[in-house]
Amino acid sequence: MNPLEHLTMEHKLIKRAVKAITKRRNQLKENEELSEDIFWGIIDFMSTYGDIVHHVKEERILFRFLERLRVSPEIAQTIRELVDDHTELLTYVAGLRRAAKDYLAGVPAARQRVINYLTAYVQLMEPHVKSEDTELFPAIRQLLDAAAMKHLAKEFKAFDAKMMPKVHETYESLARKLEK
Repeated sequence: MNPLEHLTMEHKLIKRAVKAITKRRNQLKENEELSEDIFWGIIDFMSTYGDIVHHVKEERILFRFLERLRVSPEIAQTIRELVDDHTELLTYVAGLRRAAKDYLAGVPAARQRVINYLTAYVQLMEPHVKSEDTELFPAIRQLLDAAAMKHLAKEFKAFDAKMMPKVHETYESLARKLEK
């Protein structure tokens, strides 16, 4: 699979999870309770699949490769903005982790903090993925030749193999659980 198709496949799973996260956030807004299992599933998906599996792959493999090519200033700026988004998303996940612990411990004000972090995450992730899919990836397709794509695909495959066996299947299953 070419590396951009690989990342797009990951985006599809992330979009499903974001939709499920939105649904769960709305349940909290309507004063419904979420199980501890659902909370930790959301946090696991965001931090492990969203950040470690996906964003780290982009930053450490794709973006570094592109930096060595000395891409156009426009592409370089887009990459900087996407990396800034990744950092901001991490702060939302860290805040959500703290707020979820408080919520599960019965702290009344924690519900709104959880809602706020989930909202912030969704509001940033949706345009972030769209920007990569519609702006960055088309530009990269024009920039990279078949040899470069093959090299990146090999790097992605090796990265995924180091993560855990069947990483994508594991998080596909988790996304299905969050969607229920």
